[in-house]
Amino acid sequence: MENPNCTPNRNEMIDITDDNYRTIAAILRDELQTTEWYNAILTGTLQSVLPAVDNVTGTSGIDIALECGCSRPAVEWRLVLSAIVYRRTEQLPEGARRPIADVVPVWWEFHTVGADGPVSNNFSFSELKPFLIDYD
Repeated sequence: MENPNCTPNRNEMIDITDDNYRTIAAILRDELQTTEWYNAILTGTLQSVLPAVDNVTGTSGIDIALECGCSRPAVEWRLVLSAIVYRRTEQLPEGARRPIADVVPVWWEFHTVGADGPVSNNFSFSELKPFLIDYD
């Protein structure tokens, strides 16, 4: 029988980690390659998500996963995004390049859904942005 502590539910908030942001950013960067205005819905799966736990108690999502002896199940995600993509021009010996200088969201929503329905998350577009911008 599956341990109920291992299944994200509606009352639990999942923690969006740097690895999750990298995964989402990689998909989004492919979409933003040449555009200066973006308006679409992206979907995907976050593997082994952990609950966001109040640090006051001294436990983390990793502690809970280890304690229950399980890996967290995958959670489906959907990003609804309308954004302006700013680029800068770099002149290189092999030609001009237009990397992303900034992404300014006009509207965004990030939803996560587990086996039992919607699950709260702590996604922040400002946390995603550094994984989108070319800082070279």
